[in-house]
Amino acid sequence: MNIHPDAQLARHPHRFNALFQGIALRTSPGFDRAYEEACAFGRLLAGRGQGGGFMKNLMEQRVCSSVVAGIGTATRLLAGQTIHEETEDVDRELDVQDAAERAALERLIQALGGVGDDPKLSAIRHSLHDEGWLELGCIIFSQYYDTAAWIARVRRWVSPARH
Repeated sequence: MNIHPDAQLARHPHRFNALFQGIALRTSPGFDRAYEEACAFGRLLAGRGQGGGFMKNLMEQRVCSSVVAGIGTATRLLAGQTIHEETEDVDRELDVQDAAERAALERLIQALGGVGDDPKLSAIRHSLHDEGWLELGCIIFSQYYDTAAWIARVRRWVSPARH
């Protein structure tokens, strides 16, 4: 996330530095654990051979998009649904193929459940309210529908009084 390449531009530098390290979001140990579980799932996918390597980053990307996107994707896979991932170059489908993948997804969901506040939501609150972006008007983009829909649902409680 590249909000302020120069932290000197932040209205509230202390809050900015609490949320960001350079241009990266700071994460909690719980989030770091969840990301490691997403990586573990990715390593299992990479071991599948053809196509697995392409899909190995899927869960990492979903978790980094939002905790909600990570939980939603893992839950759908565990329920037997196939996830379709489309890029400019490739269309792939992902489903759970064995007990090891299922166990990795269960650990991921458990880890994501313990994250607490999603780092992206904290950054959105900060940007909209502390930095005054809400006054200027802004558009929030997301690669994944799960994340965009979640932000739209929580917009009512993304307020200065709640952070």
